[in-house]
Amino acid sequence: MNTPNPLPEQSILVEYQKRQRRHWAICASVYFCVLICGKAEESPVEAVAAGVWMLACIPFILVNWRCPKCDAYLGRCFHRRFCPKCGVQLEV
Repeated sequence: MNTPNPLPEQSILVEYQKRQRRHWAICASVYFCVLICGKAEESPVEAVAAGVWMLACIPFILVNWRCPKCDAYLGRCFHRRFCPKCGVQLEV
């Protein structure tokens, strides 16, 4: 298990914003893959590629969507004001 990260408050906010942007980007790509799977009736290769991409995104989300200070998973909420484990402020 990772040890807590002793970042200053401003660095925590900046790091959370980076993680949040990456999280939004990966979720948008998964949504796009779902659309491709729905339209890939003629080409099963596209559906398989989209499915593989969606499965590959799961570990990335689990690693990326963590508190910059204590490394706890932030859950399903996209806009966390505070970490549910350590209570550090994540949004202003």
